[in-house]
Amino acid sequence: MENAFQYLIEKKCSSDVFVESLLVPGLRNGEFYHLLEYMLSMERSQNKLYLYYASIGKYLEKNSYLNTLYDFQLLMKVKPHYCYFFFTDHAVIKY
Repeated sequence: MENAFQYLIEKKCSSDVFVESLLVPGLRNGEFYHLLEYMLSMERSQNKLYLYYASIGKYLEKNSYLNTLYDFQLLMKVKPHYCYFFFTDHAVIKY
């Protein structure tokens, strides 16, 4: 999963590709928290990850994964400057 995520970052793939290729399979096979921990450990790449964090929040809310969304929000509070308005398109910063 880490190699696939690195590939997405290097190729600057869209958040839709991230959702369909990593997030959804990760939720289905129980690796979502592993993916999220890996993302949070990438301190040097955090500026590139805002779109992916936003897409996680949007997907979880849209598909009623409310317990997972709650856990996600709690994890984001560990790094307060990542707590943005995940659910509004105008708050997502494009790099």
